[in-house]
Amino acid sequence: MPKQRKIRAILDNVERYTSEELQSSQTLTELVYKETPNAIEEAIKTNSTYASIFEINNSGHYVEIHKRDWVSALSVCLSHKVSKEDYKECSRINELITRLQKRQTKTVKEAKNGTV
Repeated sequence: MPKQRKIRAILDNVERYTSEELQSSQTLTELVYKETPNAIEEAIKTNSTYASIFEINNSGHYVEIHKRDWVSALSVCLSHKVSKEDYKECSRINELITRLQKRQTKTVKEAKNGTV
């Protein structure tokens, strides 16, 4: 079995931050943009329902994205990477989106045919 990735965000005095302050943190935002495609790719490989982006302060609390939100999360990451002109990462994210959309189409077809 492949080694599971462990990403931890270390936030000093995390309990002092409001959600608005956390959302405006450039460091945290960049971590989310960087790790979301990695987490979703791993979740696809392990057939998981949630993609764990990172753990907060070794607390056992994770920032996760449900499977139904993966395509939209990847689309946001793609827009960010386009603005940064990181075209290699754009290509990888596009491939993940395509894979997910193909899986969704297949699942819908199977459901219509009663094979799910």
